[in-house]
Amino acid sequence: MMRPNPYILLVATLNFTAVDLSDNRQGRLSRHQREVLSRRIRLVSRDWGMLAGGLAVVGLFLQITAIAWFACAVFVGGMILVWLSFQADLNGVSSVDGCVNLVERLPVPFLSPYYLMIGAHRFPVSRQVGYGFANGHSYRIYYTNGSHTIVSGEVLR
Repeated sequence: MMRPNPYILLVATLNFTAVDLSDNRQGRLSRHQREVLSRRIRLVSRDWGMLAGGLAVVGLFLQITAIAWFACAVFVGGMILVWLSFQADLNGVSSVDGCVNLVERLPVPFLSPYYLMIGAHRFPVSRQVGYGFANGHSYRIYYTNGSHTIVSGEVLR
């Protein structure tokens, strides 16, 4: 059985291009990566809005003003956290080199069941992304500064 080329597997898994990698090597996000992050921020913002809206409706339905105010506070706080993380993500890309180990953690609702360990750095990943890396191989991983999202990588020989 043939083993897939680790670089091709990494590119296919993380969905980045040579232009993305070149920009990441210079410590910045590519235009495409900025668009992907912007889309993700819009989805997270929508989710926060739906959560807060649902809490507000429940509070008003039960005529409990405290719940409605709590919902507003949750929404505002959540949006501030999202905005701060997004601003940190747009401020650049960092990198880390080392051997990769995919670790499975105990299932926790709303958290990724896997993470990649590279030295002292830990990155939550989906199973699909985790399997794009070969355990024990050395990589240089490029990640956003705010949310520590892996945006690209390269295999080190």
